[in-house]
Parts: sequence; structure tokens; C-alpha cells
Amino acid sequence: MKDVAAAALEHAIDAALMPGRYIDWQSRSMFIDGLHDVEEQVEELAARDAGAAADVLESFIAGVNAKMAELDDDGDMGVVATDLYIAWIKARQASSAPAAETIRTLVWWVEHDDYGLAFEIERGGTIKALDADGLAAFAEVVRAKLAAAEALTDEQRRRVLQATWDPILRSVLIAQRKVAQFTEKAERDGVTPGDCQVIAEMLTAEAKYEDALAWVTRGLALEATKRWPEDFGHDLGGLHRRLLQQVGRDDEALASAWAAYQKHPWEHSYDEVMSLAPQRERDAWHERAMAATGGADLWSVAALLVKCKEVARLAERVRALPDSELEYLSHFRAEPVAGVLEEAHPDLAARLYGACGLRVVNRGKSRYYAEALVNFERARDCYLRAGLASTWNALVDEVRAAHSRKPSFMPAFVRLVAGQKRAPEPSFLERARNKYSPGVD
Repeated sequence: MKDVAAAALEHAIDAALMPGRYIDWQSRSMFIDGLHDVEEQVEELAARDAGAAADVLESFIAGVNAKMAELDDDGDMGVVATDLYIAWIKARQASSAPAAETIRTLVWWVEHDDYGLAFEIERGGTIKALDADGLAAFAEVVRAKLAAAEALTDEQRRRVLQATWDPILRSVLIAQRKVAQFTEKAERDGVTPGDCQVIAEMLTAEAKYEDALAWVTRGLALEATKRWPEDFGHDLGGLHRRLLQQVGRDDEALASAWAAYQKHPWEHSYDEVMSLAPQRERDAWHERAMAATGGADLWSVAALLVKCKEVARLAERVRALPDSELEYLSHFRAEPVAGVLEEAHPDLAARLYGACGLRVVNRGKSRYYAEALVNFERARDCYLRAGLASTWNALVDEVRAAHSRKPSFMPAFVRLVAGQKRAPEPSFLERARNKYSPGVD
């Protein structure tokens, strides 16, 4: 007889899945939130009775698969399914269920995956949830699947099966930390930069730094051939520098970090250079790094210059740009720069704030008119503080001439020009109370 709590949870799952109702993109978020609520209840059951929770989770996974025909999915259900797979594996293991049975069910789900819920199961943390017995059982089954695929004469079918099971075997070997077996497989299949990073990371975990360094060096050489996607090797450069430090080659690590910074001068690469620079030389390295930003587009280095409070360099760069270029800049870049420049260079901050406002209204982005008004207000204040009232008036004339027919914008802009303070926007709850509180007609 089914546990009362488990039976109640299965009723809750059934209700959350809303059988017979099509879930479109508008209601999908609410639907998935409901599924997560039930997941949390199953987790509470797992803490008391892991075996019962595992049974409930199997039902849950079956229900999610069945629901896919009634759902406008954009990948969210893959995340839900992955969470359920992981919870189910942990519950099975906590209840001391046989690993072979766990793997048999998991393999069945992979092979009967009509909606891609188990697609790339090796990437979502499912395999990492397996204990040693589960990993060993999975490795045995997957090897058998690959051997059977290799024997097929149907080339298309063979490739499909290999594309399914080969990545899973690789992930299992990584989880098992089987360095030799993974290396042998990588050499047989053709080593990639990503393989080199994986092998180096496993060797690093074993404190075999020289061996790991050799693999990173090989990966960097492969990466240099440009036969791979740019991010294929992940962060070989960063791992290379960490390993150089481990073997006492600090100067080489710093030289490598500097080369990476020169290629992409941004916050992360700057931080790496400064962390590797000798303490007594850091001021000199900072100046060298800042000088190197001169050859880069301002907006690729703006965040770095803001972080380092390089006011003079920012002012010089902004001053050299015409207003027409400023308007095309993202406010995520422009507003922080303006904030840094406000005190010492209010005229330049005003240009940036004005450009942010124009960027919104010139493109008719009515959702952001409130933000545009804030930018115009800051531009006004900065222009007046800089003694440039005529420049502010010219901006006002430009906005009025181009946007006089925008009723959702102009009245507030006119009040701003007249010097009136913007009324603070009521919060969502304030608007809700004003509309729905008792006594409101």
C-alpha cells in the first residue's frame, strides 16, 4: 500500500501538471513555478523516506514527459527534468537501491526521450549525482552500448548512437577521475583543446602539476590552429598561468597574463595581471595596463577605466567623441562613466546623460521614457553646474522639435525643463492598494 504522504504528493503532482490544459508561453512561467513548489515537497519527503520519494519522483518524471505534448516549451522543462533526475538518483542512493536498477531506468529514459528532456544529460549535473557504484554501473552499460553501435552496418544509426553515448561515457570517466582511461579515449577519438583542459584539471587535482602543464601546453597549441570554436578549450590560458605558478614559474605566468590582457583589456584580465605582478611593481604595472587601453575602443574598456577610477583618461576619451557617437552607446556603459565624471567634468557627464536620454526617445522606446527623463534631468543639472545653460537649452530645443507629438513623454519633459521636480513613481504595491483596497470605487 502506498505511503499516505507519497499518495498525497502524487495527487499534488497531478494537479500541478494540469492534465488536458495546454500551457502557452504566457502561462508557462506560472506552470513551472507550480512544478518547483511540488519538487520542494518531494524533497521534504526524501528527508524522511528516500525510497518513497524515489517512487514519487519516477511518477513525476513520467508525468513531465507526458505533459510535453500540451506545452509550449522553450527549454525550461529540460531544467525541470534535470532537477528531477538528480533528486531521483539521490533518493535511490539514500534508500540503498541497487545501482544496476538505477542505471537501467536512467538508460531507459535516455533511450525513450521523445522531447529532449534527457538530451545532453551529461551536462546538467545528473552524472555528478551518481555515487561510485552508480558510475561504475553506468560506465559498463555505456561501453556496451558503444560496442553495439560500432558493430552496426547502418552508418547513420551508428553515428546517432555514438553521438548519444560517447559524451556520456566521457562525463562518467571524468566523474570517476579515470585519467588514464579518459586520456586513452581522447587519443583514440582525436584530442581536442577541451580534452586537454579536462585531463589537465584531473591531473591538477592529483597535484601532478608538471604533467598537467604539458597537457595545457598541448591544448594551447591545438587552440592556435583555429580549428575549434573560440571557447572550445574553455579557459586554457587561465589554467596555464595557475599551473606556471604552481611550478614556480611566476615570471612566465605574468608574461602570459599580460599577453592575454593586451589581447582583451578588461576587468578580469586586468585583475589577473595585478594578482601576478610583484607587490613592489604593481603601480608600474597598473600604469602600463592603463596605457594599453589607449588602443582599444573606449566602450570595450570603459568598465575597466571606471573600476580603476581613471577619471582623466575617461575624460580625454569622451571629449574626443562627437555627440552622434555617444548616442549609440549602451546606457550600461555610458551611465557609469558619466557618474565617475560628474564631479570633475560635469560638462562631459552632461553630454553622456543627454545621449542616454536621446537614445531612448529617438528610438521610441516608450517603456524607458521614465529612465530617459532621469537622464535628461541629470544632463540639465550637470550642464547648469558647468555653466553651459545655452548647451542645455539647445538640447531642449532638439528634443522638442523631434518629439513634440509624444504625449507619453513631452508633458513630463516640459515640467522638467521648467525646473519642476519629478514626482516619485508609486511602487507596485502602492498602485495596487489605490486600485484594490476596500473603499476604492
